[in-house]
Amino acid sequence: ETRLRTLVTQFMAQGPAVWNPKNDTYWSGKAYGKVSEVAAIARSIGMTTEADSLVNWLKSELADWFRSNNTGPQDKTKYFA
Repeated sequence: ETRLRTLVTQFMAQGPAVWNPKNDTYWSGKAYGKVSEVAAIARSIGMTTEADSLVNWLKSELADWFRSNNTGPQDKTKYFA
């Protein structure tokens, strides 16, 4: 469990820019899968703050994919068309 805690802490320290540096559907999906697995591991070892942070970030990211910018120019990244 100590090793898992260390790995989760190291992953969290990298921050969102490293969690998903891509804007396309394939590589973003792969990154989101990784983040969701880290969140599940964090929750399973009692790191609920970290797990909640990752899940909230995922929710925000996925909401961006399903929302288009209709108040100005159309989104060019993170947008299903």
